[in-house]
Amino acid sequence: LLARWGDGLLGLMNEYRQLGWDWFEPVLAYDNARLPEALIRAGLAIGREDFVERGLVGLEWLDGQQATAEGHFRAIGSDSFGANYAPPLPFDQQPVEAWAMVDACDAAYAATGNARWQERACNAYLWFLGKNELGQAPGDPASGECCDGLIPTGINRNRGAESILAFQLATIAIQRHRGTAC
Repeated sequence: LLARWGDGLLGLMNEYRQLGWDWFEPVLAYDNARLPEALIRAGLAIGREDFVERGLVGLEWLDGQQATAEGHFRAIGSDSFGANYAPPLPFDQQPVEAWAMVDACDAAYAATGNARWQERACNAYLWFLGKNELGQAPGDPASGECCDGLIPTGINRNRGAESILAFQLATIAIQRHRGTAC
């Protein structure tokens, strides 16, 4: 299954790849970093270096799409969904994007041992704590709750289960990197 689905991801990446677009689809959508993460983890599990290499290429490209000029993590905004081969729009940023990036960078670190991926995981995690373009923290470490994201006017104050779980699971995942990069 890992080989078949991994080959499928490689096929998608080859099909939609264009100059300046190293991605699995013609759009950036929801939970983006899960695609390169899946390819990296599958490659590690079954010894397919081509999966790892292409997963890293996709993650590197996505990392470049998810950064502000100041270097903060900027989740792909859901306002971007559906626009083929278009640069991402900054809002509505969702917590699952930051969590997915933490996990994908963790996979990249496991594959390469390169501390840069620990730094990128921490950068994505710090989005929850206010290191973002609005300087506002969607996540609350004291309560474990998380607001539903960033909108142009500030924080979306809803606190849905998906957002809370994204923050809590990202918090667990980032613990492996504490003391080294965060």
